[in-house]
Amino acid sequence: MANGICAQVVRRPYVFIYRDERDPIERAVINLANAHVEYSEDQEQMVRMPNTFSVVSKERGYLLQTLGDKEVHDWLYAINPLLAGQIRSRSARRGDKAAAGAGAGAALA
Repeated sequence: MANGICAQVVRRPYVFIYRDERDPIERAVINLANAHVEYSEDQEQMVRMPNTFSVVSKERGYLLQTLGDKEVHDWLYAINPLLAGQIRSRSARRGDKAAAGAGAGAALA
């Protein structure tokens, strides 16, 4: 994991972390029952890394990055479906407001 590349497998209530997809040894195990999942655009801007979220337990914190925006939602849904739904709902509301604002602006032009 020194290069930051690893594979994760979610089997609720645990996330198993491996060095890569072929690694037979679990390098870390996160107990989701005792962890807090955090995702925000502010956090992404602060760490200057897109498509990231964090999982924090009493013992350790993990910053996880996916390849794309859809994968972030997929991982959040696998780890915490309620949080993923709340994020999807908020982003949809922001998108609706932006679309409504764009429509109003176009009508004024």
